[in-house]
Amino acid sequence: MKQAGVTLVEMLISMLMLGFILTMVMSIESNTLQFSSRQQDNSAQLTSLVEATGYMGDMVRQSTSFQTSMTVNGLACSITSTTNPCFGIMVPVSQGSDTANPSKIDAYLMLVYRMEDRSTLPTEYKNTNSWADSNTWVIKEYRSVVCQAGACPATAPTAPTNISNASWYLVADQISKVQANGTTYTPFIRSTTNLSQFTLRLQSASRVMNKTRYVPISGPQSLNITMRN
Repeated sequence: MKQAGVTLVEMLISMLMLGFILTMVMSIESNTLQFSSRQQDNSAQLTSLVEATGYMGDMVRQSTSFQTSMTVNGLACSITSTTNPCFGIMVPVSQGSDTANPSKIDAYLMLVYRMEDRSTLPTEYKNTNSWADSNTWVIKEYRSVVCQAGACPATAPTAPTNISNASWYLVADQISKVQANGTTYTPFIRSTTNLSQFTLRLQSASRVMNKTRYVPISGPQSLNITMRN
């Protein structure tokens, strides 16, 4: 009578099959985690872009005058600059100084949106990311009060070409100056035929799983804006 049992060959075959199955499972899990990380990063970048372009677009729509070349806090910039592109706008606001008409325009702010190297941003305003510091940029909003309360003229003042002691705020982080194909693009464009038309173009970049990811992958997100005033 033959005794039931498992031969050495059968054990080896079983172990090989088990190893193959475990390898497949680990590969699938790793790919799933990588896909999830990429999706989360893409979603975060896209949300940041939408918020930044939406905010700047709203400010441009409200503006009464526009500057394409200026100096802010001693830093020169222009809309056509390849190192620090920028633009400035005069925006009317209501501070409620007129109690009879709280929504009345009683102040004007000068806002300058300037693209700067991310490595120059103070550490308290960003997460630690050496790759991003070396390869991406940020957009700052420099804000200065031009006039307020009873000191404003009857008509909107013209946007100045030089402002100092302006407070700044971070508007966008990890902005790329190049597209996925390596070509550069122009982030701020003002129409030369219709000065009330403005285009904002932005694309972000990040490093995930040792690969550079661009959002949107197809190219910069564009927002066409018409100044109302």
